[in-house]
Amino acid sequence: MAYFGVEHWVALSVLGGFGILSILHTLAARFQRERDLHDLRVRAAELRQGYTARVAALRARELGQDEVVEVDVVEEPAIAGKIDAAETAASSDSSLRKAA
Repeated sequence: MAYFGVEHWVALSVLGGFGILSILHTLAARFQRERDLHDLRVRAAELRQGYTARVAALRARELGQDEVVEVDVVEEPAIAGKIDAAETAASSDSSLRKAA
């Protein structure tokens, strides 16, 4: 049976340490991305609510009313991270038409 020398054990320990550190780094990057995505979704919801309030106030001013007109609020879909392909295609088509 072959026995490893001290140099081999040190090399294996260093490689194992690098492997563990790379796994921890990957997990930390993944958690940071998830946190940033959550913060982005929260900010988007806040902007959406602010926009809804501004539209309601503008409609109330246009109608000459002192109270705010009721505005329908669109609920966020279950999968907020996905962009509707039709919107993306429509925006790229309109930008191509403007360029031509």
